[in-house]
Amino acid sequence: FPREKVIVSDWSPSAPLTPFFLKRDLCRNGTRDEMGKEEGDAKRKSELWGEAAELSKRIAEITGHSPVPPEDKSGEYLDNVFDCTVVHQCHGLSDVPPPFLTDEGATLWEGADTAETSWRLFSFDFWREREGGRRLVEYGSQAYGYFFYVLLDRFVAALQGESSERLFIQVMSDSDMTALLGLLDRQRGARRPPWGSALVWELWERPSASSSSSPSSSS
Repeated sequence: FPREKVIVSDWSPSAPLTPFFLKRDLCRNGTRDEMGKEEGDAKRKSELWGEAAELSKRIAEITGHSPVPPEDKSGEYLDNVFDCTVVHQCHGLSDVPPPFLTDEGATLWEGADTAETSWRLFSFDFWREREGGRRLVEYGSQAYGYFFYVLLDRFVAALQGESSERLFIQVMSDSDMTALLGLLDRQRGARRPPWGSALVWELWERPSASSSSSPSSSS
């Protein structure tokens, strides 16, 4: 889609809370749905599916959540419980379930963290391992193409002297950061980013006048 039909210049009621103020429904298409169904079917047959479902069941019993979340929402449930528990514990609130504060609970917690991260990265791992990774880029563009589009747009503007801005700060969740790291480098994305992490994208200019600038990233 052309940029002018996708990115809204300012916040408006037509695009609340969407990354880069993207106009709604433009990020979905037949290819995304087709690829999502294929990797979704594979996830249901994987060991991760049963592992995440069992962890969700055990944690739901500890936290008193009823009914137990459906199996296809296990990853999202583990993510939500993890975030809530860490925030409450860091703020010194007294409502963190006591079983989470025991040695056994720490082991359960570690397993849930690993499973939730693997759940989030499953799509990228699936396409990385199929067809020699040929469709990984295609899936990545479907999932985060507009993020990289805006990033590229900023780099190009800097290269062409159309922008004097030297720093942009884009706030995102650990869920999105995990996915981006997993897309770029599976090992970096294997663990949830620590609280307060940053993914830095930089544009460097080589000393030689004949050399072009090149982007890089670090985390």
